[in-house]
Amino acid sequence: MIRCIALFSLLTATALPPASLFQDPAGAAPGAEHTHLTKLAGDWTVVTTFRFPGSPAQEFQGKAHGVAILGGRFVQFDETAVEFGAPVERQKTWGFNKQSRKYESTWMYTGSTAVMRLAGDAAKDGKSIAGSASFAGDKGSAQDFTWTLVWIDDDHFSTTLTAPANGKAGAATFQAVYTRTTSKHTPR
Repeated sequence: MIRCIALFSLLTATALPPASLFQDPAGAAPGAEHTHLTKLAGDWTVVTTFRFPGSPAQEFQGKAHGVAILGGRFVQFDETAVEFGAPVERQKTWGFNKQSRKYESTWMYTGSTAVMRLAGDAAKDGKSIAGSASFAGDKGSAQDFTWTLVWIDDDHFSTTLTAPANGKAGAATFQAVYTRTTSKHTPR
């Protein structure tokens, strides 16, 4: 019984957020990075261009709705488009982890049951974020990418997801350019 209690205590302690968040509520409060991300809230048209070496670029049209959630700590995007002749839905969540000092994101879409996780750093000028992305592929093998988010202005931004080059072939890329269609939304 004592071993069970000790194991439960260990599991519970490791599953909880760091004690510093409980001792310092400001550690969990949104900061300047979160304020910058909430500027992405609103409605957008999305033009996605897929480039694969040796093939002509393909362009897809879509829509996105972004809303600041959880008191402005994250921005959640729900997107729809038609790509390669089939309707797709995406959900992306963007945030900034004050503990790691990294921007983080999760991407999911109807073309897969995997969750892509992204992490990156802001450029010194604050106009872009760049980092790595990964999801578990066949038999758990990591499928790795690089990504960027670029703030063009208050009404335009882009994301680029790039697969590693495959042998002599160059890298496949998806670039999405977002154009604001409505005013920004406030956090909920």
